[in-house]
Amino acid sequence: MKKVLLFVAAAALVSGTMVSCGKSTKGKMDGAWTVGTMTQTSTNSSGGSSSTEVMTIDGTTVTQSSTSGGSTNTQTGTVNEASWTIKKDGTWERTINMTFAGTGYSNTMIMTSSGNWDFAAGVGEFKKNERVIFSTLSDTQTQSSTIGGSTTTSTSTSTYLDGEQAETYTITESKGKSLKMESKGSNTYSSGGSSSTETRDMTVEMSL
Repeated sequence: MKKVLLFVAAAALVSGTMVSCGKSTKGKMDGAWTVGTMTQTSTNSSGGSSSTEVMTIDGTTVTQSSTSGGSTNTQTGTVNEASWTIKKDGTWERTINMTFAGTGYSNTMIMTSSGNWDFAAGVGEFKKNERVIFSTLSDTQTQSSTIGGSTTTSTSTSTYLDGEQAETYTITESKGKSLKMESKGSNTYSSGGSSSTETRDMTVEMSL
């Protein structure tokens, strides 16, 4: 059974330098948003080899693919819930609930994160309120697997200090009932004669 690609940004990844055209306000950000489409691509390169994982949410369908050594595996599942509540008081909560099923088995993953958020200051190409930083304070993941009528459930919860686990998004569109954001990042680790690089590219479109 394939591991579900988590909708969580690594704290070590640094936001890329993309140009924004979606300046926003706290009033526009405020709301119980439904994630309509989302694409997350993660690539890891090490020792001359690389692997890529892609997860795409499109309405009630989630597609996940993994490519390594020239071979690609793909599976399709159902989105039970994809919501992101952002409040003017500077708090937020996000829930991604999806199920992958096949002959004789099903696997449901529920990921809930919450924390604080605020706009980043205008720097370089970015103006004030063109980027938003979501700091995760709590992250809970519950996985239920059913095989042959037998179900097992596991839950893990992590807590963080404010700013320890943060995601930076560039707002590309902010209207009354729609919000689009992008996030890019990369992280390189070197030790002795070996090194590894991880890159991430995420886009998300939400509506009220």
